[in-house]
Amino acid sequence: MNKLILILIALIPVNTALGQVSFIGNGQNIKSNNSWYLHLSDFDKDGDLDAYFENALWTNNGKGEFKNTGKRFTKSYFPNFADVNNDGLDDIIENDSIFLNKGDLSFTFYKHIECDIPVVAAHLYDLNNDQLPDLIACSAYSDRILINNGDGVFVNTGDSLGGWGQCDYAVGDINGDGYVDIYTGIPHNPPPVFDPGINKIWYGSKQGKFTPKEHHLDKNETRSVFFVDVDLDKDLDLFLTDRSFGGRIFFNDGKGNLTDSGQKLGEFVGVANVADFDNDGDIDLFICEDQGSADGTAFSKGKANKVWLNNGNGFFMDSGLRLGNSSTMSVAVGDLNLDKKMDVFAVNVGMDGSTQPPTPLTCDVEIWINNSQK
Repeated sequence: MNKLILILIALIPVNTALGQVSFIGNGQNIKSNNSWYLHLSDFDKDGDLDAYFENALWTNNGKGEFKNTGKRFTKSYFPNFADVNNDGLDDIIENDSIFLNKGDLSFTFYKHIECDIPVVAAHLYDLNNDQLPDLIACSAYSDRILINNGDGVFVNTGDSLGGWGQCDYAVGDINGDGYVDIYTGIPHNPPPVFDPGINKIWYGSKQGKFTPKEHHLDKNETRSVFFVDVDLDKDLDLFLTDRSFGGRIFFNDGKGNLTDSGQKLGEFVGVANVADFDNDGDIDLFICEDQGSADGTAFSKGKANKVWLNNGNGFFMDSGLRLGNSSTMSVAVGDLNLDKKMDVFAVNVGMDGSTQPPTPLTCDVEIWINNSQK
């Protein structure tokens, strides 16, 4: 069906999707004042998802209720996790340091990452189809691709994707040639010594090299990016959040060419995540709005988070749900209580702008259990 026709159909009010998804809090009163990043993984190998946030490991009792183990392994605001040494356990990368998971809720230092730029953030993806996580290492001003050689040693290719420490990336084969492609999302322009920040699509190749194509957005302030099949045509589309525009969907023609769907999902959108929340076989969206207040004080206020439901053709309707009222900095999705429905875990950050520098505020940690009937 022609995309223009689909756009017109999507604009017709449809109420049948509303009310098909609902969430309740998990009943815990967890507070935090330092949660910029969240990761879910089965750290204790008991079959449920545990959590790492505020630089501490929390275990799940299988009902979506979490207990702080007191084990703290990093000081970084933005650690990342993947099985870097292929032993089936998620390891930690903090800045340029690798900590290996020992399998008993403890980690041990392994080695430093050798790179020609300071590593202040690390993004882990399989970039060469060998089932091992490779590394996009970011400094405050640049990035590099490093390839995992199989035992947790990362070899610097010297290649850059035009990103830097606050950028986000999406990875997947969007043009159907069997090789991984990368999207680099720029949150705002880097320092003035660099070219203006423009999002790029990097097309992969058999040789392991990536060829860029600029993806221009007006007033580019990309905060989250995902390659995901939203219209169920078996190719990867692009969902991104833009601080100045909102959530945006770009349809893929199957050859890696992306077309703006024209949708604006929310306002002043920051982080987001994707999952099938209503169990109807398509991908829905969890979108967090308004990171910051109207008076310009960063992270001091926030609007309720929203769930947008997919009509199956890649067009989304506001479900009417309003979850929380905080500035969410990281949100993860997964089945937290083992009922085969996708739940939501969100961590928030607030700052007291009356002090210099601003001081962190205590914020709610929001754990939302999906109690949809479908």
